Amino acid sequence: MLRLGKKYAIPHFENEALFRLHNDYPTILKDWDLLYQADSIVEDDVAAIIDLAHEFQLFTVLPSAYADYLRAASPVCSLTPNHIRSCFIDKRLV
Repeated sequence: MLRLGKKYAIPHFENEALFRLHNDYPTILKDWDLLYQADSIVEDDVAAIIDLAHEFQLFTVLPSAYADYLRAASPVCSLTPNHIRSCFIDKRLV
């Protein structure tokens, strides 16, 4: 939805996608803990979410998305080397 909203200048799509991303990948640890205490967790392709966050420079989504990636017992998705390196970049450089 985010890519379509940007490409075709459809603000509703873009805003809805951003709302969902920020809701599903919160910036506050307390919110993240509450979200993942739920019994029914929707399993996303977290690598695709991480890729999307990098593509659109949604850096506030990344910490939660990386934590979600690591939370999976046996991740079925894989990160690119650039995404792995970005985990270790000094936060002052981002």
